[in-house]
Amino acid sequence: RPTLLVLGAAGRLGKAVLAAALASAGTVAGASTVAPRVLAVSRDTERLKQAVPEYVAAGVTFVDGDALQPETLEALLDAAAEGTSPEAVRVVWCVGGRVQVAPVEGEAVPKAPGPEDVDYKGVRDLARALSSWRAKRGVTVRGESLVSGELAADTFRALDDFVMGGVSESVMKLNVPARDVAVASQESAAHPDHPDNIFFEEHDPQLHPHNQPPVAVFEGVLRSENNGGFCQQKRTFSNGAPLDLSAWDGLELRVLGDGRPYKLNLKNSPRPEDVFQFEFTPHAGEWTTLRIPFPALTPMTRGRPAPPSTPPFDPKNVLSLSLVVSKVSTSGNATKNYAPGPFRLAIRSVHPYRSSPPALTVVSSAAVTRPLWTPAKIEAYPVAAKIPIVALNPSKVLDWKRRGEAAARAACYDAGVPLAIVRPVGLNDQAASSGEPAVGQGDVVTGILTREKAAEAVVRVAMCESAANKTVEVFAPWSGLFPRFEVMLSAAKLD
Repeated sequence: RPTLLVLGAAGRLGKAVLAAALASAGTVAGASTVAPRVLAVSRDTERLKQAVPEYVAAGVTFVDGDALQPETLEALLDAAAEGTSPEAVRVVWCVGGRVQVAPVEGEAVPKAPGPEDVDYKGVRDLARALSSWRAKRGVTVRGESLVSGELAADTFRALDDFVMGGVSESVMKLNVPARDVAVASQESAAHPDHPDNIFFEEHDPQLHPHNQPPVAVFEGVLRSENNGGFCQQKRTFSNGAPLDLSAWDGLELRVLGDGRPYKLNLKNSPRPEDVFQFEFTPHAGEWTTLRIPFPALTPMTRGRPAPPSTPPFDPKNVLSLSLVVSKVSTSGNATKNYAPGPFRLAIRSVHPYRSSPPALTVVSSAAVTRPLWTPAKIEAYPVAAKIPIVALNPSKVLDWKRRGEAAARAACYDAGVPLAIVRPVGLNDQAASSGEPAVGQGDVVTGILTREKAAEAVVRVAMCESAANKTVEVFAPWSGLFPRFEVMLSAAKLD
């Protein structure tokens, strides 16, 4: 039975999250039919109990605590884990900061925690504390990376088309500094000149992209002479002894491409012509996360799909892993848009992963990226660009929320902690409240949503495996043609 630890439970959205959690039994596809155990954290639990006596009767556990005091977070997490597994603890952050109002002349106004304290520092400190807490207790949902910049220099060897008389050539460069891997667009959150990274360089250097761990780079030149046209870099495990990946569901890649399709090969058999293969095309000049479930691997023989009678991939018996770029696709046909010439794929990691719901769900806000939109994007989405919160951005709340998101992603990715970020559109309890909430991405959605529906979405995200490592906007659908909430979550892209 999962435990939901709700930080910010005394706020209006926090109370709605408590109600949604208590009502969640049987509402989440593929999850237990029992509602989670719910812990509500507040600095004044007696006052909160008096405000919501029905939640006391329903079995909510109330815990005194201050989500903005990093030194207290471990004790709160321990309270949530009492009587259950640490892996069952799912944290929901819905703490609200107060936008600072200029005091009336002559009046002293005590400084309440503002957006910087709550939406940036609070979120960052919680993500780091949760990552440390899970690591101390041996909770992990991913294995050691099979490809990274920190491997030994002789880990990979080239198997280019010279084996067939071709003249293509490749190399796997290791220990490449992160600053040497260029991100194409300055709008990208990974670009060193992005305004948030300029801020991080001064105030939180470990979040700056140049200070990330070194990466591996698969690069070379494809040439078509002599019927060539492929390059491969192969890692053989433990001198031929099989690698057992049966505890995992698949492989998660963090890569930056050049627009070309690439392939990942895994081998069960020593026969050189037999592999299990997955083709992917990462975004050009942008870091991309993608997952390859083991059942999605295609059995191949001599570069063609193997017969249907071929046994399925056996994760207990992995002999090698290869990265390939080729003029032939996994379908056995010519690769779309293939062209000879240089190629480059940067790899931060290739982790075995196990599917798990988010250990941390952060409630942020729609519109957090819009203060930084270019004129071209403002022209493309004029309504989204000109909503009042973007024009006002009081106390720079959107900027602090965006930086908090970035800090949470960095801490959770580095530690392998499943994270979800939920960005509700404008919260207005006068909005229509019928039907399921809908899911969007790209921060272009507008509209209003009741806190009840936003809270329902937050709880369903926190309980859903396919929500992990994703950032989604939630809004009230404008028609009845939207798929079910969990279907939309499953289709959403990884961060």
